[in-house]
Amino acid sequence: MLNEADSEIILDVGSGYCKAGFSHEDVPSVVFPTIVGRPISEDVLPGVALDEKFIGNEAKLRKDALTFSAPVRRGIVQNWDEWMGVVDHVLNMEMKIERDDFGIVLPQPTTTNRESLEKIAEMIFEIPKVNRIFLARSAPMALHAFGMTSGLLVSIGHDVSSCVPVLQGNVLEEGIRELNIGGSDITQTLKMLMKEQKPTLSSFRNFFHDDITKAMMERLCYVMVNENRDSRTSPRPRTYSLPTGGTVNLGRERFLAPEILFKPGLFGDTSNAKGLQEICCESIEALRTNKGEEEAKSLCQNVVLVGGTSLLPGIPERLKSELVHLLPWLSENEITVQAPQRRQYAVWRGAAQMASLNSTKSRWTTRQDFEKYGPSVVHRKYL
Repeated sequence: MLNEADSEIILDVGSGYCKAGFSHEDVPSVVFPTIVGRPISEDVLPGVALDEKFIGNEAKLRKDALTFSAPVRRGIVQNWDEWMGVVDHVLNMEMKIERDDFGIVLPQPTTTNRESLEKIAEMIFEIPKVNRIFLARSAPMALHAFGMTSGLLVSIGHDVSSCVPVLQGNVLEEGIRELNIGGSDITQTLKMLMKEQKPTLSSFRNFFHDDITKAMMERLCYVMVNENRDSRTSPRPRTYSLPTGGTVNLGRERFLAPEILFKPGLFGDTSNAKGLQEICCESIEALRTNKGEEEAKSLCQNVVLVGGTSLLPGIPERLKSELVHLLPWLSENEITVQAPQRRQYAVWRGAAQMASLNSTKSRWTTRQDFEKYGPSVVHRKYL
């Protein structure tokens, strides 16, 4: 059994949340929103410089005095200095790492480009105590968390969703599809619907309002299993108690907001022409064309949902129903959509499990490798 002294550090810096901990842990011990806050003016926080940064929960505690930025959006790093600030915050303030020699596992979105991988290596090896890093795609790691090496991984995260086919631990490039919609977009849609029907809520400051609306979404929203049938009904209103006092009743908003996952243009947004079911269908059809029908069928038996937003009730049933309709060459029994427990931590847990495997030792990039060959050495190890 590994202990903290023998464990590697698992660090997943996502668009919505940063998850960190030691590889011997079953779930991340550190979870906080990936946000950076700076003082609005010199007056709001006496003695604090305007360029001082507050990260994660520290920023949320001072929400009325700060302006916020997101170091990562849609799975892409927007500000490398802020990204590194998040990493430093995790190691020094949250985990308080004192060891002189340790490694870090950094799961990456499937579409992370070569330049970003090299930049990550450069910045992480600027930390003197880091002796090795393990950069790997998140999809195989997520499947590994559930004891799988093959499957169609459907990730629904903070602000991006994706469908990634994995065969024997290897990502099949031709089947990768992405959708720039996630939990934050559902939250914004819910806020829009509430403002239309409950205009007094518009007085909330934006970030605070988003926080409240996000909590409402997670607690009360659900996805219609049968859109044609369920859209004609009115669900029993549910009441949400506001932290500022008072209550809000939600009715049809509960299922209308998440519907943008499957119908992105429902409220006029045409930036995403395809819904979740359609990118999954495209991925499966690409596999059928390039790998054959039997290979595609085998992966359809393991359609695996992961990501925090995938916890919304109704998503597994709705996705299967849509795929059965869109893929007439597959019977209902040939499509299995799995929604495992603790799937919001799937990538992190898979990374923790893989960190100590003998089979992955060759995929670590050491400081010696980096100093000898330069940043491009990471591509030799990255799969």
